[in-house]
Amino acid sequence: MGPRVLAFAGLLAAAGFPAVAHAQAGSEVDFILRGTSSPALADVTGAIGEPEPVLDNVGNSSLPGVDDPLGPALAGPVADEEPARRPRRPLPGRMEDEEDPFAPVGVSLSTFLIRPSIEIGVSATDNAALTPRKKAAVGLLVAPDIEITSDWSRHALEARLRGSAIYYGDEEIDEREGSAEVRGRYDVSSRTNLNAALGYRTDLDRYTDPETPAGAVERPARHLLYGEAGATHRFNRLSVTATGRVERSIYDDVAVAGGGTVSRSDLDNTDYGLRLRGAYEMAVISPFVEVAGGATHYDEAGAPGTRRSTPWGELRGGIMVDLGPKLEGEVSLGYRREQARDPAVKDLDALIAAAALMWSPRRLTEVRLDLSTDTRPTSLPGSAGSVVYAGTLTLSRRLREALSAEAGVGVDYERFAGISRDQIGYRGFLGFTYNFSRGLALVGRYEYERVDGSDPAADAEANTVSLRLRLRR
Repeated sequence: MGPRVLAFAGLLAAAGFPAVAHAQAGSEVDFILRGTSSPALADVTGAIGEPEPVLDNVGNSSLPGVDDPLGPALAGPVADEEPARRPRRPLPGRMEDEEDPFAPVGVSLSTFLIRPSIEIGVSATDNAALTPRKKAAVGLLVAPDIEITSDWSRHALEARLRGSAIYYGDEEIDEREGSAEVRGRYDVSSRTNLNAALGYRTDLDRYTDPETPAGAVERPARHLLYGEAGATHRFNRLSVTATGRVERSIYDDVAVAGGGTVSRSDLDNTDYGLRLRGAYEMAVISPFVEVAGGATHYDEAGAPGTRRSTPWGELRGGIMVDLGPKLEGEVSLGYRREQARDPAVKDLDALIAAAALMWSPRRLTEVRLDLSTDTRPTSLPGSAGSVVYAGTLTLSRRLREALSAEAGVGVDYERFAGISRDQIGYRGFLGFTYNFSRGLALVGRYEYERVDGSDPAADAEANTVSLRLRLRR
């Protein structure tokens, strides 16, 4: 290292560029250019006075709350000979931002970080059962949540358990839902990852759902258990992921007026699927193509005209976007076909769309778009099943350091293949969160919901207001 460069490095080190003091021979320019960002560039580079770290071989970043079919592996290990990539920085103002003075710190246990929380409050609605005949009610709301994540230099393991229940004092209109998931990643090398997950979800069908028997006096429950395993391998910028998945769906019997129960076991099924995705990483976007196939096996033969043991196939393509904190996520479009075993029933063909995009038009503001397409079994004669399109647009804004607000709209559209029946649901919501401290917040929410369908007897609407305290660690 020449004497002039050493002198210049010493001046920079004294001015707050400590990286220069450790410069080695042959790397003077590299270390000088990678010094600490100046306050004048804070709006461009992010945090003031903090050096931007370099992502290690197992660095990983993904959109919060999005169920990526690839898991975290796609954005994970980088080939050793590739240039080190810098991780995305959270946009100042996001609730998970490290600069958020009210972000929970969690509890450290060995090499794991545990973030427990619970919400307790009241919920008031003018139509608790969401039926044409309104029934107002006030209930106790309880929503526990616990998240566990590993803090390892390699590999990853995370688990989450959460639930929500509203007790109105009447089992016919009480609400409940819950989920549990464990997901892990094993880094075989800088190019190869293994991924696995186990999970469970449960919720209640509505009285207006076509699969809820007429005369039901309670909302029937449905359960989903699933497991998946896969692997991702990177060929420089090209990555290939193969994932196998098994889902088991169970539908509870339902009590009806006059006594007795109606079985819904004809809907119980097990779905097997294999999904293969190829993605090519570019500077800002990463296009991908995905092909999948499998079969759905039903426990019972069912009545003529219902879908039994159905093979299915799916093809879609899309792009993943990474513009740092300004825009990130993925969007895709494709086609799905399910072949009905009964020759009298028309095959199910559907255009499928999915999206999980986060856009930040300005600091402290986020716009999120979520789209999904799903198929469901049905016991309606002549139909091979239904296709459900769901979309939600949410705007969130931090108004003050301790106060944030959100608003959004959503649409769910369900159509039944082979018969002239459909149903559409609309919803809108407003909410706020006021943080008293890291461990205590007040949360308020208003929600409007409406259901319209080809069967006028199923039309209904409801207004719901809730206020709860959020306790977290």
